[in-house]
Amino acid sequence: MIDFQNNRIQFHQSSSPWIRSFSLESIKCLIVCRGPVRKEAMEIFDSIGIREYGILLSEKDSVVYPMALAPELRGFRFPNNIHRVPDYMGAGKEEKMERIEQIISIAKDNKYTHIFAGYGFMAEDSEFISAIEKSGVVFMGPASYVADQAGSKDAAKKLRESWKFP
Repeated sequence: MIDFQNNRIQFHQSSSPWIRSFSLESIKCLIVCRGPVRKEAMEIFDSIGIREYGILLSEKDSVVYPMALAPELRGFRFPNNIHRVPDYMGAGKEEKMERIEQIISIAKDNKYTHIFAGYGFMAEDSEFISAIEKSGVVFMGPASYVADQAGSKDAAKKLRESWKFP
């Protein structure tokens, strides 16, 4: 945000108690996405005042994205907040549910308050989102019912029409 002297500051740095009430310092977010989206999330979290975050790496990320190809890992400020899973969603329904439980366990065990899944397949998976919602961890993105409706072309069209945009 911009303060009264046109300086860029974060909410918690404001002289106004009301503006400070919007501080994002208490958020600790687990980033569950790859590459440029993960890097973008880290940059945005830094700029808006989220003090701490962690990242989830799959075994594929660990092999395919060595330090040279994953600039977001170079100088990562929270080395204890890098968590590994065999794969983000697994192969098949059973493995997918195991992975979702594992991601939620990582979030809870490490006191993450939020999970951000980027903009791709995990952010659109209503089962994944619903499990996070039920766990008490906050999902940063559309609610599971929105993902359900958006996943159905007919329901998405009806939802869009109900918004009454010009």
